[in-house]
Amino acid sequence: MVTFLQIAADMAVATGVPDGHGHRYVKDLVTPGRWPCRPPAWTADKTERLRAMIQTPQ
Repeated sequence: MVTFLQIAADMAVATGVPDGHGHRYVKDLVTPGRWPCRPPAWTADKTERLRAMIQTPQ
C-alpha cells in the first residue's frame, strides 16, 4: 500500500521531466539501428516519416 501511494504521488507531480528521463522516451522510440529485425525494403525516408508521426503530439 505504501509503495502504491508513493508512486501515485510521484506520478502526479513528475510532469516536467526532460525527454529521456522518467517515462518520456518518445525521441528514442524510432531508432532502426536498434531494431532486431528491420522490415524488408525499409528506407531512411520511412524512418523520418515514422519519427514525425510518433513525435507529433495528439
